[in-house]
Amino acid sequence: MKTVSKIFGIFTLIAVIGLAIAACDNGSSSGGSKDSGSKSGGSKDSGNKGGNTNGGPPPLSGSGTEADPYRLTADVWANGSVPSSTSEVWYSFPVTEGTVYRVWWNEQGSIGNNTKTADVVVGARYSFGAYIFGASGLNFSNTSEDSGWTTPQSFIAEQSGAVTLRVIPYGKSASNTGTFGIVYSTLSTRPDVPLILVTLNSVSANGSETQTTTQLTLNFSEPIPFSADYVTLSGVSGASSISKSINSESSSSHLVLNISNVTAGGTLSVAYARVGYDISGSPQQTVIYFNSYVTFNSISANGSATTPTTELILNFSEPVSGLSADDIILSGVSGISKGSLSPSGSRSYRLPINVNFSDGGILTVEVAKTGYNISGSQQVYIYPRPFTQLTENVWTNGNIPSSSGEQWFRFTATASVQQYIHVNFGTLSDLYVQVYDRNGNIVKVQTNLYGSYRYTNVSLVIIGQVYYIRVWPYGSSDRGIYSIAFNTSTTAP
Repeated sequence: MKTVSKIFGIFTLIAVIGLAIAACDNGSSSGGSKDSGSKSGGSKDSGNKGGNTNGGPPPLSGSGTEADPYRLTADVWANGSVPSSTSEVWYSFPVTEGTVYRVWWNEQGSIGNNTKTADVVVGARYSFGAYIFGASGLNFSNTSEDSGWTTPQSFIAEQSGAVTLRVIPYGKSASNTGTFGIVYSTLSTRPDVPLILVTLNSVSANGSETQTTTQLTLNFSEPIPFSADYVTLSGVSGASSISKSINSESSSSHLVLNISNVTAGGTLSVAYARVGYDISGSPQQTVIYFNSYVTFNSISANGSATTPTTELILNFSEPVSGLSADDIILSGVSGISKGSLSPSGSRSYRLPINVNFSDGGILTVEVAKTGYNISGSQQVYIYPRPFTQLTENVWTNGNIPSSSGEQWFRFTATASVQQYIHVNFGTLSDLYVQVYDRNGNIVKVQTNLYGSYRYTNVSLVIIGQVYYIRVWPYGSSDRGIYSIAFNTSTTAP
């Protein structure tokens, strides 16, 4: 019985001790819960801020409180937030005795990579209670742990276990709240910060044909820090000199940009580049307008009865930036083609033209340029190429006084299949002949006539249609007089 009583007493003592331990554990857990409860503002503020679901690391396990910190992974950045002055976020990671560990954090401005908005301080302690950095009970009475971007906070683990990190706004000030990033590593080089993925969805501009553009709107898929300095404009004349500023109507993913000093309209290319962000869809294009009132004052043309018109000179009251041949509208004379426009003075422009096979006459010229209100239209006489009319079976004299010269003739087809072009040589005895239709298409490629070769045929002509013959000397020593005729036979007239 004594033995049984003794054994029963021992078990009773063990049970009491077990209950006491359980009570202590429950008290500790309750204390932890209470402590966590006292930090509930921080826990609620931080939320699931352990990861970035937009191109960054995955969410971390844990709730970010002192009792249940986020568990960090070596060399993987975690994104966090301290949205209020009383916010705090807790992290932990395992350590091995004797190993060197380094902690970096990413903050606003130059103490980060410019992707974060908070200014934070960080403290660290072992699971057994000893402080590593940010001492004084993690009250942060000093500022030695205020920066951890360029130079990390490093330490040699005193024993194996876990290290806890606490992050709060610097000075517990509301002006230092926002977002941050944090990472730990056993390496001496800071791990790369993952880029945040954002899409520039669209860009639009105000303005119209009668109103200069003053505002651009950029729409992003995700919130992104804004600065006018991150916007690059190109594609229109003077784009690099356009002034930019942020409009107060902007929101987190909707940038309204005020612009001024626009000096030309057209298709503007808008690019947005931000350190720490991978921005797809950039650049985007949008049409902007510049309206300046200009008068089309006058026009002149060269040419004469014996020389076709080859250029127009357009004169304006003001320079027209970016003016091109596409902005010049010609009417009244058909068949004229335009060359490339070039300046002919500060307010004048030269437009080469080819009269081709037009009959000449009064040409009406108008100008329309995006961003300009150009008033006035002008008229000018255009001299056609001087063609000599041929009559079937009748010889017509020709004369090309220089080896670089040429002579033009025209005839109306009298056959529906073939016509023949004949030449008689004088002092010019070696020449080329080429035939065109009314639209300038070659219907007979250049043919060399010389010696006994004195005619060429033109196939598939259409009876009643007008055709044009170009004659020019064969070589640099060839020039002089000759005669030309056409008919429907290989026999000359």
